[in-house]
Amino acid sequence: MAVIREKKQFAIGPIGIARSSSAGQIIGEQVARSANQAQQYFFRRAVEDAQQAGVESAQALEASEITALDPDTGRPKSYDGPKGMGRYALKAYQKVLLSRFEQEIA
Repeated sequence: MAVIREKKQFAIGPIGIARSSSAGQIIGEQVARSANQAQQYFFRRAVEDAQQAGVESAQALEASEITALDPDTGRPKSYDGPKGMGRYALKAYQKVLLSRFEQEIA
């Protein structure tokens, strides 16, 4: 009988590539969209609040403060508004102030 020679064989098989799921990317994009929507909502609310503050400031002025004119500019003396008032509040303030000025003059 013939002798069977045993051979020890050792080989590394092909390695599969593990692909990462796109769940993290999808969640990240959704979080970014949600944050953007929240930012837009809060910005609109802040603009509305600022405009309301400007309107209330202009309505609180006395008639004598509205009709007093600045000789240099020809505008009401209180046209520039209180210090520290933001852009949207100042626009609303000036709009109400000018309409009140026209009413007081008429």
